[in-house]
Amino acid sequence: MGLKGNDCVKAKYYFYAIQNNGLRMDIGRASHNFNYWTQTSRYNVNMQSLLQHDGSITLGCEVEFTLEDLTLEYIKKDESALYSKALLQNMWQNKEFMDCVIEIGEVSINAHRSVLAQNSEVFRRMLYTSGMSEAQNVRKTRKRSYQAINNGIVKITDCSSECFQAMLEYCYTGIISDDIMNSHAEELFAVSHKYEISPLKEKCENYIASYIGVCDISRICQIVQLYGSLILEKAVAKCISQNRDILTTTEWNNLKRSYGELTHRLLESVIFGHAKCRRRIINFKLS
Repeated sequence: MGLKGNDCVKAKYYFYAIQNNGLRMDIGRASHNFNYWTQTSRYNVNMQSLLQHDGSITLGCEVEFTLEDLTLEYIKKDESALYSKALLQNMWQNKEFMDCVIEIGEVSINAHRSVLAQNSEVFRRMLYTSGMSEAQNVRKTRKRSYQAINNGIVKITDCSSECFQAMLEYCYTGIISDDIMNSHAEELFAVSHKYEISPLKEKCENYIASYIGVCDISRICQIVQLYGSLILEKAVAKCISQNRDILTTTEWNNLKRSYGELTHRLLESVIFGHAKCRRRIINFKLS
């Protein structure tokens, strides 16, 4: 959908920046009649006053608009992708024709092998390569319990049933609920890393990075050391840069002993990141 020809839409917009103290600073607000390719007014800002500790600037824009007597142009979407997504969601909701059983302790979860293999190369090898210890034929074990499935059983021992259920639902729907992320983000990150489900892994990384505080640094450093997450490493460096007192604590000394190479990289990021910020401020003054 979009503006066509001489159509016009009236909009109110509000530009702002987020300061280091977390408060908004107004940049500009106005009402405007927009036609096709109309640009807003330009605003001059003091970039030095908006710089975050890491040298970045956070800007926001809120828009409120109304449509009056518009002719709307239809833009064709990729209907095949939408149809495929709807099919997968229906497969998950209806629980029909499932040909695989995931066993986690006493919990059994049914799934489609094709969906698991499509989302994870690890599951593809596990389910379709003969001789894998994780994939067992149902004819050899618990035949009566899974007679209706009549196919593979996969035993999982490295995550909770709630976490695996959430990962499986993501494979079908592409969705993870906020409640699940709040309670299982770090476990989901670990299991999606192991099973090479990259979109979910990145989603978890960004979520974890959004809440890292001083009290989380030791735990997140352990995660970075185990899985090599650049996103989380940058987030930890940013947190340290904003809370430099941690560098004088016993906790930091323990981290240096346990993760020498990682803490060295973090210190470099803090020091050189601060230097870049200083250079930007100096260049701004000179210009």
